[in-house]
This record gives sequence, C-alpha cells and structure tokens, in this order.
Amino acid sequence: MSTHRFKFFVVCLVLTGLACNLSGASVIETETPEPTAVARTAELSELQLEVQAQVTSNENWQFANEGSQIETSGAVKTGSDSRVRVDISDGTLIRLGADTLFTLLELSPSINDPITRFKLEAGKVWIEVTSALGGGLFEIETPSGVSAVRGSLMSVEYDPVTGELTVTCLEGQCRVTDPQGNSTDLTDGEQSEIAGFGQTPSPAHPIEPAALAEWSQEFPEAQSIVEVIQAATPTNSASQPGGQSTDITSEGSVDASSVYSNDYPTNLAVDGDDTTSWFSAGSQVDGDYSYFRWTGAQDDLITSVVVLSNKNHQDPNVRTGYGFASVTVQVLDSANTAVFEQNVTLDGTPDPDVFVQPNVVGRTVILFFYGHEAPDCGGFSELQIVAAR
Repeated sequence: MSTHRFKFFVVCLVLTGLACNLSGASVIETETPEPTAVARTAELSELQLEVQAQVTSNENWQFANEGSQIETSGAVKTGSDSRVRVDISDGTLIRLGADTLFTLLELSPSINDPITRFKLEAGKVWIEVTSALGGGLFEIETPSGVSAVRGSLMSVEYDPVTGELTVTCLEGQCRVTDPQGNSTDLTDGEQSEIAGFGQTPSPAHPIEPAALAEWSQEFPEAQSIVEVIQAATPTNSASQPGGQSTDITSEGSVDASSVYSNDYPTNLAVDGDDTTSWFSAGSQVDGDYSYFRWTGAQDDLITSVVVLSNKNHQDPNVRTGYGFASVTVQVLDSANTAVFEQNVTLDGTPDPDVFVQPNVVGRTVILFFYGHEAPDCGGFSELQIVAAR
C-alpha cells in the first residue's frame, strides 16, 4: 500500500470512530463548581492601650495587634482604660469598653440567617448588627441572663461580682431574658436591668442619661441617633400628654449630712461626671444613715430619679467598698410633705445604679443611705432628676 493510501485509510478510521462515539456513547460533561462563600470572620481593630486576644480556647493569651482574628471559643479582654473594636466580616460592629472579657461562642459561616453568640464575662460592649443580615440570631450570654438584638443597636453591661446586667436598646428590637425564661422586650431608646443573680428583668424604661452619654462617647457611629433621643424623649407620665422630659438636676441646690473632705464636695454628685463623687463622713459622723438633698427652683412633675454608683470613679481605689446596703428615695412637695418614697436594696459592691419613677409633683429629692460599707466614708457619683415640662 502506498504512503498516501495509508494516510487516507487512517484518517477514515478516525472519522468513523468519532461518528460512532457521537451516535452511540454518552458524553461525560464536567460542571463548573460554584465559588465557595467566604466564611464570616471576627477581626480586631482600633486597639487602645492593653488588649489581649486568644485565637481559640486552646491557644495562649497574646497581646493583640491590628487585624488579629479570633475564632469560635476565642476571646478578647481589655485592661483598665483599654478599648478595642471587633469587626464581623458581614458588617456587624462591636466595641469593648475597659475591663471587659468577651468570648466568641458561635459564628456560623453563612450570612444567610447567621447565628452569632458571644459570652460577656465582665465589662461592657456596644453592638451594631447590620440590617443586611435579615433574620438570624445575635445573642450575648451572661450568668444572669441573655440579651438579643435584631437589626440594630444594643449595649450590654455585666458585673460578675453582683450579677447585675444592664441592657440598652438604642434602636431596633432587643430582648433580655433571665435563666428562668422571664423576658423584657425593648425598642428604640429603652433600657432594662437584672439587678443580680436570680433576679428578673425590670420593665422597659427610657435609657438613663448616663447611658446615652456613654453611647455618644464610646460608639461614635451612633451619634446622630443619640442626639435625636436626647433632644426629645417622651415622658413616662400619663398626666402630661405631649410633655417633654427635661433634666432639671442643674437647676437645683444640694446639701448633705456630711462631707468626707473638701476633695469630695456635694456638687460633684450633680456635675454630670460619673468619674467624680460626693462622699460623706460615714456612720462615724452621720450615725445610722447619711443623706443627700436636692432642692429644685420650682415645683415640677418629677418623672424619674437616677442615682449612679462609684463604679466609674477616676480613682479605682474608691470604686468598691464605699457604698451602702440600701437607699430610700423620697420626694417632698413645696410644703415639705413626702409625696413619694421608695426603698432600693444595694447588693454587692460597687452599688448598682438606681432608677425610680415617682411621677409626682415635687420640689425636693432626698436620698437616705443606710448600711455604710465603710464607717468613715460613703457616697455616689451622680444624681439625675428628670421632670415632664
């Protein structure tokens, strides 16, 4: 067979084989795999002073850096006056205050109905959950209760000594639930507390002025929302429909049963700064109780009275051990007749913050403090009085 005929014969065989394959055998098709979604991550940024991180519970604590990440069972802790920001890759933002210990319990990989769970073992956090997540679950667990937020801004503060849990809902829908299943739902501008271990959540009430101030200072992303709430918060009083809540603390004058020294005068309890305090000379001078009295410039419908503890004092040595066992809040009218009185137990140290709602017309507020923790000194950082005008 000539060379040309041989080549022609081979070509015919190849073409015939292809034709048979197309007509009879099936063709194996390969599918292009879809790109794998990137799992959600938790990354640290904006570190201030001493911040430590634990990638997982099996790793050692290390000083954190910009861009450090934590995984499930990992944790972050801040020192005194330290701060850090935690960015979840889906857009959720968390800021940790000083002396905070925060553990990541669960971070589901998908952004479709994601599950995000943290444990707050001490300190305070402010959270903004991105609305792009739709459903899903975002929870912060503590031994005293669980706090959940859907679509926006929540803060959680936990004291491991007293078990006090404080939750504010700046915007969106939030819920605080105790271990027995009792819960309080919160919405824009509301707050609830669990006073200690085994206690139930308080009813929702307006966010305290000090908590709003912390939102503004610690979470600049929420500044515009804070300003709206501060500008016009509806009163809790049904007797003044359409009235506005007004902080009248600065309008009054103050005096007390005693003063520990010139370094801790009475005006420090009404200066709008919870890092300073008035301190009495204790039971050695005052006897069974010390009192602090505020007298307003006129009669007002007093809707709320807030007493802040020494927990944020600029001197860490006086944050604990200089409180009381209980306080009685009394409101007097212009004739010095008591028109409201409520006793509040102050368990643990530092004392828990106090929030009462007199909703009475009065001119004078007196705080009677019983059970001095220290015989020579005791006080609080801030008195806030709000009226409906």
